[in-house]
Amino acid sequence: MSDLPQGWINMTLAEVGRWGSGGTPKASTSSYYGGTIPWIRSGDLPDGLIVGHEITLTVSGIENSAAKWVKGGAVLVAMYGATIGRLGITTYPVTTNQAVAFIEPSSSIDVRYLFENLRFRKPDLVALGQGGAQPNISQEILKAQAFPLAPLREQRRIVAKIDSLTGKSRRARDHLDHIPRLVEKYKQAILAAAFRGDLTRDWREAHDDIIPISQRHHSVEKFRKKAVKIVRRKSPLSIPNHQLPVHWGWLSPDQIADDSSYSLGIGPFGSNLVRTDYRDSGVRLVFVRDVRRGIFGIDDAKYVTTEKANELAPHLVISGDVLITKMGAPPGDTAIYPLGEPPAIITADCIKLRPHPGLTCAKYLMHCIRDEIVKLQLEAITKGVAQQKVSLDGFRQLALPIPPLEEQDEIVSRIETAFRWIDRLAANATSARKLIDQLDQSVLAKAFKGELVPQDLADEPASALLERIRAERAAALKAKRGRKKAA
Repeated sequence: MSDLPQGWINMTLAEVGRWGSGGTPKASTSSYYGGTIPWIRSGDLPDGLIVGHEITLTVSGIENSAAKWVKGGAVLVAMYGATIGRLGITTYPVTTNQAVAFIEPSSSIDVRYLFENLRFRKPDLVALGQGGAQPNISQEILKAQAFPLAPLREQRRIVAKIDSLTGKSRRARDHLDHIPRLVEKYKQAILAAAFRGDLTRDWREAHDDIIPISQRHHSVEKFRKKAVKIVRRKSPLSIPNHQLPVHWGWLSPDQIADDSSYSLGIGPFGSNLVRTDYRDSGVRLVFVRDVRRGIFGIDDAKYVTTEKANELAPHLVISGDVLITKMGAPPGDTAIYPLGEPPAIITADCIKLRPHPGLTCAKYLMHCIRDEIVKLQLEAITKGVAQQKVSLDGFRQLALPIPPLEEQDEIVSRIETAFRWIDRLAANATSARKLIDQLDQSVLAKAFKGELVPQDLADEPASALLERIRAERAAALKAKRGRKKAA
């Protein structure tokens, strides 16, 4: 940090004030914990004011460990692992563990000025970490870092200006942080309108000659009855108290499944597919995690041999099949097995539904199952405590609101158009959020170049502060040595 503004001076962090770190009482000794003494760990540091704590120690816990008292108005710095560089300002006396360094600054240094400088330099502090999976930064490394000391009155002006500017960015950030939740609410509102029929009301008014879904379903059932092996399809177990538009109807997954074998099914049971069957190549397996994220990449994919896949033929999925999770909190995540992907085998806790092309389409079904009208039905048939699941029999008798095919296509088109618009807004909000973070860093950069606030030649120069700080440190060390001799 060279080229300092007039009146500033460089010093080391070691000279800023009293340094130290804490310790951890023996975890197996319960009498060391649960007292009235606040104890702060590195994970508790909020990168701001410390206004609360989770764990407390007893006097015995302090006496039998390296935990130390830290005054209010001190800066805490995390030195270990994933939290390295995290900061906090104590607002009341606390103790800390060994992963936290504390700095009780001299009266010539504003605690917020020190904190903001360390916050600005957090990327540098993280980079100073040493070690592999759990890097750490020692007090000695921290103390050796340069610190730009400004006149005390200028320190306070800088802090006030940072507060003013970052207060505005904080409000903007808070608004932007609400957008992901709003995005989900807007999408659910669109789905609700779609499956009430409101989203395509104008379309129906212009297309009143469309064949009702009941007529199409009757034709499909008539054909099915001519099959050599007649399979009785189950109707919805119960119908929601919800008025559907004319030409729509309530059909079950069982009724809208394709006429091909195993068009509606679940993954293999227990010993039919075990971990020892997994291979690094062959026929792909589809897991619940793949359905939840809607991505069927190859990074963590597992496979089975062709011979094993042949054994598991009833559980085969092909492009265009709708996949549903039958376990989770709650179950019912959906995805479409992508076009162009080779056939795969679903695993336990997945349901596959191959739609009948004369009754429905995969995209419509995927959105439909995500809507509240189906979610509530899934919730009602979900059982289990540790693992919540729906049964295939329960799923096959859900009531799905099914419009004519032509209207399904229109609904899908309007949902996807609306979702693209919402996703663009969310992407813009994410970009704006990153810009605000960059703006905060720019403000801090200007602050510690002396460019954020005007300088006042009447301010006591930092060189005088540093002389006073060093004199105070020398006096404290002399007094400490005197106490040791007396002891």
